[in-house]
Amino acid sequence: MKTWKLLSFAAFILFMSSCEQDPYPLEVEYFDKYWIDLDGSNSHTPFDEIEFDIRINTTDPDPEDQFITEWELSYFVNDTYGGLLDGAENIGTNTLNVNAVIGIEFLNFPGPGTFQPGDRIEFRFWAIDNHGTQVERYYDYFLE
Repeated sequence: MKTWKLLSFAAFILFMSSCEQDPYPLEVEYFDKYWIDLDGSNSHTPFDEIEFDIRINTTDPDPEDQFITEWELSYFVNDTYGGLLDGAENIGTNTLNVNAVIGIEFLNFPGPGTFQPGDRIEFRFWAIDNHGTQVERYYDYFLE
């Protein structure tokens, strides 16, 4: 019985010493979206703009241990990839600020045709740090 307890304790100690601390998460300080009704229609049309104001922070107490390495802002129309709006790779920052103003009429419509009422435009923001920790945020804009 004593041997079993000793072996269990030794296995526990070996297991605990091999566990690494989980990486620190990326903090989304804010992910603000503003609809700008440029045509004065009081409805979501292709002639409007969306403004994004985004701030992502690392949370590791040592700023040299964690840094954001890549980010993207892209869009999909009715679940079809539309394109990359902005982004950067091979960066090394602890705080990422993204300010983007997107004119809906200037987006490429994936496939034949144009934007129609009922179309869903999904904006996707994604960032990753040097440990592989990722953060994603989405915003759906429906044309009326």
